[in-house]
Amino acid sequence: MNLSIEYLEEVYSSGKLAEKFQSIIGVIIKSINDWPTPIVYLSDFNEILFSLIKDDANQNTLNNYISSLDISKNAWIIESLTQLLEMYDYYNSEETIHSIFKDIENRIL
Repeated sequence: MNLSIEYLEEVYSSGKLAEKFQSIIGVIIKSINDWPTPIVYLSDFNEILFSLIKDDANQNTLNNYISSLDISKNAWIIESLTQLLEMYDYYNSEETIHSIFKDIENRIL
């Protein structure tokens, strides 16, 4: 998984994907833009999430992780991850973030 965020933004701006995937890519881009440190590749974001959550996160583990954070110290992370939860409007709650990112990658490459 080596999609650059710049490429994701280009795909998103092109409007050439089905509405579902257009929306999901928009969610991912917003989430990455709110992350407190720069992210260049989608795989970097996936690795960061895995290292923080210590699990291949799905909707439930992501919600639990968000709930465990102190908003006064982690507001941007909470904002980013809360936006990422919007992907689950389109995917089963048991689907992992990694598998969702992989699905997106497969559809646009």
